[in-house]
Amino acid sequence: MIGAQWLTEEQCSAKTGIPAATLRDWRFKRVNIPFSRIGRLVRYSEAEVESYLQSQTVEVQRTA
Repeated sequence: MIGAQWLTEEQCSAKTGIPAATLRDWRFKRVNIPFSRIGRLVRYSEAEVESYLQSQTVEVQRTA
């Protein structure tokens, strides 16, 4: 992704409210938020994080 913004684990945790330990567990299981490895560095695409957050939205019906 050229021009993409990349987040560290700490930045992803702060943006989502998901503890870093949970992000590490998800990476081990390869579930939920996609990530990239650059050598030993782990980075999350900001667009993928936003997409994940949007996918977690629960629609509600409003009644009068």
